[in-house]
Amino acid sequence: MLSDLPINVTDLVVLILLLVSGLLALGRGFVKEVLSIGGWIVATVATIGLFPYVQPMVQKYVDQPLIAGSITTVVVFVAVLTAASFLSSAISRRVQRSEIGVLDRSLGFLFGLLRGAAVIALAYIVLLQFLPAKDQPDWLRQARAMPAIEYSAQMLAGLAPENVRDGLAGIGDLGRGGGQNLDSILDNAINAGRSAEQLKGAIGGANKSPNSDADKQRESGYTSGSRDDMNRLIQNRTDN
Repeated sequence: MLSDLPINVTDLVVLILLLVSGLLALGRGFVKEVLSIGGWIVATVATIGLFPYVQPMVQKYVDQPLIAGSITTVVVFVAVLTAASFLSSAISRRVQRSEIGVLDRSLGFLFGLLRGAAVIALAYIVLLQFLPAKDQPDWLRQARAMPAIEYSAQMLAGLAPENVRDGLAGIGDLGRGGGQNLDSILDNAINAGRSAEQLKGAIGGANKSPNSDADKQRESGYTSGSRDDMNRLIQNRTDN
């Protein structure tokens, strides 16, 4: 049933996810997106650092250590994240109202596309743990976006620690027989661009006028008529 659609369903889903992520980041701006991620990181680090100091105070009112620890984690994390969110919103508003507001939104859109690609790659890595590439349905394997998804998954997995990367199933087999490799696609695009430039140069050379060199010489020097006039003028001055 999915094979009867005019467009591959995987390509459609990938396109929608990329556009949604890009448009959301376009509205929020690059600075807002980066500061939001920074806020989550700061909140996580602050929760880990403040937990030993806050948890004993909470445990004075809650007898169960597990519940006290959970309350401490949630309260500290939400409090720091909320403060970071207010700060990032104030900074991003000033940036968007400044002269670089358009640039901020443009970079935000690009950031959103990269974020969407990373989310798709992460989702595919998770899928590989339950459904190997050889067992995946045709509507997934035949997607035009599959080489790019596999390439992105390889890059994302390469950022993980070695012990984690070694435990991921199917990562080492990506790009083998699952469609055209992304490197070959890029090479074909580069070669096509070079061929277009060569063709453009050939057409420009064919359209060059054969008399252009003679024209340049005539423009750069005196004509025979001009030289005769000058000779007559000099002769008249001499006779006088």
